[in-house]
Amino acid sequence: MNKALTTTTMGEDLHKRATSIEVHCCTLDIMTDYDYTQGDKKASEIASLTKGVKDYWKDTKSGAYDNWKNICAKEDEMLSPLVRAKKLLTDKLGIYRAERAKAEALKQQEAQDRLREEQEYEAFKLAEEGVAPEAVDAIMEAAEAPVQITPSQLELRGNTSFSVTYEVSIIPGLEHEIPMELLIPTTAGHIKAVLAKAKAKAKLTGGKPIPGIKVVQTQQARTRTA
Repeated sequence: MNKALTTTTMGEDLHKRATSIEVHCCTLDIMTDYDYTQGDKKASEIASLTKGVKDYWKDTKSGAYDNWKNICAKEDEMLSPLVRAKKLLTDKLGIYRAERAKAEALKQQEAQDRLREEQEYEAFKLAEEGVAPEAVDAIMEAAEAPVQITPSQLELRGNTSFSVTYEVSIIPGLEHEIPMELLIPTTAGHIKAVLAKAKAKAKLTGGKPIPGIKVVQTQQARTRTA
């Protein structure tokens, strides 16, 4: 017998049975104990069929996942030298930029210091000559003004750009000091994590109110397979 044909037929049969059960459940009304018993049997049938569908796709999913992992591993193997090379090179570029900027800042500071010394000397001479104190004060204020000097080197240009960023981590023992605005859930993942904790707490406390969380008691059904 053709295995592919058998697999396809099995898949089609499972899909038809699942669709049929859905239609039956849509039309089923639970009005009596007998209806309840029939509904419970159908729920058990659903549980059995659910297991059958998962078993049907298990090997296919496993094979696809293994194949995906192998592809990702090969991709990572190929990318790893490039990732390492990029980090090494950008670190070197960054160090050079920092040293270059430091040298320019030093020249700026030296120019500022020279101006201050010159202005202070000029103010001292004027004061000795008896010039009005307002004029002396004006010169002293001018000495504090930033000096505009022409950079000794051209601006670095290229395809690599740098921007300021920050590495952050939570300080153990000081979690309670984290600002509230950082704790308010805004992303889907954050909201999901908060709701999971809230659900666990509601279950533990028997549904007691939780500030900021809407707690509604519901029922969760679990059906054994036939």
